[in-house]
Amino acid sequence: MMKYIIVQAGGKGTRLKHLTRNKPKALVPVGNLPMLFHLFRKYPDKRFIIIADYKKEVMREYLEVFADVKYQLVDADGDGTCAGVKQAISLIPEKEPFLLIWSDLILPDDFEMPTGYRDFPKEVYPKEDYIGISETFSCRWSYKEGKFLEESSCEHGVAGFFLFTEKESGPKRRAGALDAGKQNDVQRNRIGRNKRIWCI
Repeated sequence: MMKYIIVQAGGKGTRLKHLTRNKPKALVPVGNLPMLFHLFRKYPDKRFIIIADYKKEVMREYLEVFADVKYQLVDADGDGTCAGVKQAISLIPEKEPFLLIWSDLILPDDFEMPTGYRDFPKEVYPKEDYIGISETFSCRWSYKEGKFLEESSCEHGVAGFFLFTEKESGPKRRAGALDAGKQNDVQRNRIGRNKRIWCI
């Protein structure tokens, strides 16, 4: 069973311009609810580690007033899409599965985690890591033939959704394995209708 969710919520949202002038992208409302809060609503019993960067004081104050989940805020160290991820992963206890997700990815209501990451049955432990792959929108990074590429793609776009069995199997180690071309470790799985993820 997965207890921890790391949320990369430090984005500026430069393409949203006037909507992010006074707040981080994660607090822009979608359906009258800030993007980040869609995750809170979907997983109210999880422990959130939220990575803040742009307008982080606004994020801090907003969460103090409105967040009704267990959370810890991490100030991103460095620049770029993955800033703060290493810091956040260091807060995950050993041997604990976790989700790493970008705050602007709103999961459908009928989305279900793979077996082992769900709350039930509790005795089933996850055995595989997953990468979310888009089918309906273009992503800046893609995952093809066992490798991450900075190449825009709809069909193979990395959607900012990663499930790890534990932090030792997390991004740093996994990226090395992928670069080594261990393509036979990769198999495609579908979770529900039109929700594609890759098991690595």
